[in-house]
Amino acid sequence: MHSEVSLGNVREQPFAEIWASERYQAFRAALQSDAPPGVPPRLRRQVDSLRGCGPAA
Repeated sequence: MHSEVSLGNVREQPFAEIWASERYQAFRAALQSDAPPGVPPRLRRQVDSLRGCGPAA
């Protein structure tokens, strides 16, 4: 089964605002956890390769 996650719409708000939103921050944190929820193993490997990308904390 496929589930969609919508974190914003760049046609309705600026990308920077979407990126900095609490919802997107929580999504990124979940993806960086040891067991990202609902992420298939193949995609998890791709996500692992992106760890550390994004704005500096």
